[in-house]
Amino acid sequence: MSALRLINETEVASGVTTVNITDLFSADFDIYQIEFSGIYQSTNVSNGIEGLRLINASGSVITASEYSYANLNMPSGSAFAENRFTTRDFIFFNLYADQLGEGNANASMYIFNPNNSSSYTFLISQANGQTSTDMYAGKTIGVHLVATQIKGIQLYESTALNTFGGGFIRTYGLRVDNG
Repeated sequence: MSALRLINETEVASGVTTVNITDLFSADFDIYQIEFSGIYQSTNVSNGIEGLRLINASGSVITASEYSYANLNMPSGSAFAENRFTTRDFIFFNLYADQLGEGNANASMYIFNPNNSSSYTFLISQANGQTSTDMYAGKTIGVHLVATQIKGIQLYESTALNTFGGGFIRTYGLRVDNG
């Protein structure tokens, strides 16, 4: 029996700047795996950068400066860069994507303790993508610095002039067997 249970599959619509996925997290799991596949933008940009925000138990997207994260950005054509940020209103997780045909992005993310209202919500991710000018890989760690119950995620385009073109987001619950 698989340790992963598919909870949700969401297709990213074309022409939108945000994708909200609610009712993802429950008391059934403490760890979730989220797969972002084939994400791309509908506009032509040199390096599209998407961000992630969490959705609380009342269904509100958390846009306050309550996130901290660090990442390693590894472009193929230039020097690697380490970034560390505190009190941000999103988590950037190295999801670079261009128009379809020029490149799209994929990421694997783990989210820990989102349903636990007494704990911070943590995440780790690794991503790869391609734009018309470069290939990218990246690793990110992040935390929501308020102990609250989290029920979903928002993927959003951090550059307001750009919109998503498509892709899929699949969320799995990770079962941990006590042996």
